[in-house]
Amino acid sequence: MAKAEPKFYTWEQYAKLPEDGFRYEVLEGYLVREPAPSFGHQRVSWVLTSMLENWRQRTGDRGEFAHAPADVELGKYAIVQPDLLYVSAERAPQLISGHVRGAPDLAVEIYNRADAARDTVTKLQMYAKYGIREYWLIDLEQKSVMMLELSDGIYRAFAQGEGEDVLESRVLPGFTLTPARIF
Repeated sequence: MAKAEPKFYTWEQYAKLPEDGFRYEVLEGYLVREPAPSFGHQRVSWVLTSMLENWRQRTGDRGEFAHAPADVELGKYAIVQPDLLYVSAERAPQLISGHVRGAPDLAVEIYNRADAARDTVTKLQMYAKYGIREYWLIDLEQKSVMMLELSDGIYRAFAQGEGEDVLESRVLPGFTLTPARIF
């Protein structure tokens, strides 16, 4: 008799998934399989990662950055791989042990039309539920960036733009982002 797949995946089940070239996440218990990101997605991620590392070195910040694939166990049925994440130096010892266990201070998702709903609705709600302080949404097609801050359990946009607009993070003091630089 065939064994039925569990309806809800936990960290233990997730950790046993094969390394088959796909990215997996558990969104409110449901396993989601994603193909590798596009070249444009990877380029934006690489440029932004470089900018963030330059900021960290310039300011002497001792927080931790990671880019996908990096597992974040938000809760029993919530395992995500944000495109980029940041955990402050004060919180890193409590959250990072093989993977991130708990909400990072910042999560960044880079998306296109095909995965827009997952990043702008599903993950937005999950990230708010689990307390990620700042969330950046980077739209590959619109070549725009929106920065959101968690306040009373709800994300509110505090900076958004495209082209030469200058956006400033609230979690990363002094970090500014001009969308044209990452596209």
